[in-house]
Amino acid sequence: MWDCRNDFLEILSEYDVMLTSIVDLQLAEIQARTTVKKERDFQRIVRFTWGRRPLPLRMVKQNSELFVGVHRLLGMDGCIREAKLPTAGKDRTEVVAMHKAVGSSIWLDRPLPPKLLAYAAHDIELIGALYEHFKESSWITPANELLLVAQSMRYAYSLFYQGRVAGDDVFGPCAVLPLDVLSDSCGHKVLCYGCHRMQSLSCYSVRKQGKKPQTRSNICRTCQIKALMKETKYPILWVAIGPQM
Repeated sequence: MWDCRNDFLEILSEYDVMLTSIVDLQLAEIQARTTVKKERDFQRIVRFTWGRRPLPLRMVKQNSELFVGVHRLLGMDGCIREAKLPTAGKDRTEVVAMHKAVGSSIWLDRPLPPKLLAYAAHDIELIGALYEHFKESSWITPANELLLVAQSMRYAYSLFYQGRVAGDDVFGPCAVLPLDVLSDSCGHKVLCYGCHRMQSLSCYSVRKQGKKPQTRSNICRTCQIKALMKETKYPILWVAIGPQM
C-alpha cells in the first residue's frame, strides 16, 4: 500500500475487517533515504522546505528541537517521478488538480465517473510497479521486509483514535510522518491532545528541572509541526509529567 492509514480506517469502519501484514511503500521510501541513498541529517531537514506547505529553513532551524527524528512524507506521484515510471499523463494530472481544488469529497459521489475509476485502478497498477522497483533497488529486501510490516502496522493504527479528520483541521492530513512509527517505544506513553495518540515522552517538547523532565507539551512534536506548516497559531500548554511506570 501507499500511505495505508485512511484505507485501513475505512475498511475497518465499513466492513469490520482489520488489515494485517501491510507493507507500506511510503515507509520503505523513507527508510531507503538513509540506508540506500545515504542522505545526511541536513537533507532530512531540508525536505521540510520543499513541496506543498513548505517551511522557511530559518523557521526550521529556529524550532530545531521539534524536528529531531521527524520525516517529511513524499507523495506517491513524487516517488513515481523520481523512479521515472510511466503514468497516465493528462487524466491523472486532471484528477490530482480536482482533488486539490475540491478535496476528497469527489470520491463520495456515486456512481463514480469513469475518470475517477480509471485513476483508482491505475493507482493499484502504480503501487505494484513501485513495489517491484523498490525490490530491484534493494529498498525492500528479505532482511528488512518484516521490519517494514511492523512499522506499517504502527502507521496504520496512527489514525485509529483520531478517526476521520478534515483536511483543513490543524491536526488533519499533512506531509509529516507520525513519531513512534519507525521504532516502537516500550517506555511510558502519554496522550497527545492533537492526534489523540498515546506516544512516548520523546515525541513531545519537554521542560526539565535539573536532569528530570517536569512538564511536557500538550500536543506532540509532529502536531506542532503541522500547526507551523498550516500557519495556525495553536496554544501550547504544559502538562505535568506523572510517575513513569
